[in-house]
Amino acid sequence: MYSAVSIASFIITDVEVKCDLYFVMIYCNVTTWILTALSQDYFRRKHYYLKLRGYITFYKEVQPYIILTFFVASIGNILMIALLATFLIINQNKLFTCGTEDFLSSPANQLSALVLIQCLAILYLMIKYTRKSNPNTKIRFTL
Repeated sequence: MYSAVSIASFIITDVEVKCDLYFVMIYCNVTTWILTALSQDYFRRKHYYLKLRGYITFYKEVQPYIILTFFVASIGNILMIALLATFLIINQNKLFTCGTEDFLSSPANQLSALVLIQCLAILYLMIKYTRKSNPNTKIRFTL
């Protein structure tokens, strides 16, 4: 759903709907970061107990994916805050123009692209983690 909202913000040409999707995307981004932070603590505890029980190779294979997911979500939020601050300094009146003008001239379009890239990176890491943590799944993704 998260990536669908990001893609829809580029496709839809109606300005009011596009702005609404932009704000929905910002809230989804914050929610994703909170869920990632909460799930990282849970997975860290689970992996620690697996490490204590002797599953050290599994722990070493899976640990980077959990850390990278939180890292990507945090970096995305940091970049979004930096872009918003830059846009506020440069031109306050044009910050929330969601029109159909050139892609690079609309801050909302730039932030939408940032959120879409972040979403795709998190999705990739989650699929890799699922493949590593459950090798007996019937569906195998080739990434």
